[in-house]
Amino acid sequence: MNQVTGYFCTDNRIPVSVFYPINESKEAVRKAKSYCDQCEMRKACRDEAITLRIKDGIWGGMTYEDRNMYLRQEAFRARRDSVLQQSTLHVQQHPVYVNPSSLFDTLPEQNHTQQALLSAVVDGSFSPPNSQVS
Repeated sequence: MNQVTGYFCTDNRIPVSVFYPINESKEAVRKAKSYCDQCEMRKACRDEAITLRIKDGIWGGMTYEDRNMYLRQEAFRARRDSVLQQSTLHVQQHPVYVNPSSLFDTLPEQNHTQQALLSAVVDGSFSPPNSQVS
């Protein structure tokens, strides 16, 4: 690790080729990523590589393919969050009224107790029994 910057990629003792593996073997990529895992600038490095669309090398612990996957995942999250936000706003702006009598329409049999309860709820005369916690 470079004593001045604190970054492995600027340490003269570590060849730059470590971060630019030619054959991109799993072992070479894993070695470069292991240096990035310890770096405090990992996120900034990744973001710079994404912003500049750098295709070569390991930046911020990610290969070019890793960075593309990351961008796709972020785009998906952004779309999902946007849809959820729009759905929430729509529901808030257009509340749905449910007719209380329709709640019992799907039941096979409506007995007198259900009818009495429904009538009490609809006309406002129903009040739940007082429950006491002991």
